Amino acid sequence: MWTDYKRNNIQIIKGLATMAVILIHTTTFWPYDYVVFPFIAPCVGVFIFISGYLTRANIPNLPAFYKRRLVKVLVPYFICSILYCAISHSWDNLIMRLILGQCNLTYYYIFVFVQLILLTPLIAKIVESKWYFILLFITPLAMLAEEILIRRGAWIVFPNNINNFFVWITYFAIGMRWRFLEDSQGDNLPECKKRKSQVLLGALIAVVGLVLQFIESHWWMDFGRNDLATSMVKISVFITIVGLCNVLYYYINVRESNGIIRRILKFVGDKAFELYLLHQFIIYIIGFFPRIYGLNPFIKMIIVLVVTLAAIYIIEGLYKILRKAIGTLD
Repeated sequence: MWTDYKRNNIQIIKGLATMAVILIHTTTFWPYDYVVFPFIAPCVGVFIFISGYLTRANIPNLPAFYKRRLVKVLVPYFICSILYCAISHSWDNLIMRLILGQCNLTYYYIFVFVQLILLTPLIAKIVESKWYFILLFITPLAMLAEEILIRRGAWIVFPNNINNFFVWITYFAIGMRWRFLEDSQGDNLPECKKRKSQVLLGALIAVVGLVLQFIESHWWMDFGRNDLATSMVKISVFITIVGLCNVLYYYINVRESNGIIRRILKFVGDKAFELYLLHQFIIYIIGFFPRIYGLNPFIKMIIVLVVTLAAIYIIEGLYKILRKAIGTLD
């Protein structure tokens, strides 16, 4: 049974990743976005790593697993997608856009998440086997294939370059592998000293990846692909995330006292999915207020975060009142 500190650490990681996601969207078209992006690019990969870590390789009831994972995600996703189409007056190809997560382009993550959940039984079989290492190569090979295509003039338009499981599956598999080793080996996992060596190696890999991101970003800008300069689908980003996953796994298992910063980050992490779905609505609304929209992206990120959190609690409060009213009528 997991202890509270371990669950809290996972929520803290999700809180940091959520803030990074919002910052990505508030730095869009900012002249220095390519400077900030290497530091925040790993956020989606981190979310997928955490999703994998929270998934047991042994799934006793597959229909229940699918129902629990997919219904919880898809119902609010469809509601938010329809609402976003309504405020943006965009109803073209609605069914296909709903399926592909393109009613709001940032919803591609839902499409990817659904693919990974549907593939989980197969991924689990490989994670438990001696062929696990194969999963480590799928994502970098998919990224490399895209880079080769782009250099040959076959430009892949967003979000088609990131809405497939191939460019994300390795992160999910790494998370599942760590969870499988925990469940199967328990106390026989490497002792603390070896874990510290592992985290130092992970940190070193992440720093190397970070440096390579700056180099690769400048290369893509010179190549004429500014969108690739701030893309998560780059080999350099992959290296950063893989190193970071090792650091995060160590952090998940570290017992720390809950100071004010940890509590704030956990508070954000507890509402990570809701923030992901709703923060674009707030960004859309503040677009009508040039003074706010033109603020420094870091300040704008905080405003979007706070306002979206307030909106979430208002919606949840109204939902509870509605349920209570319906219960009274029954």
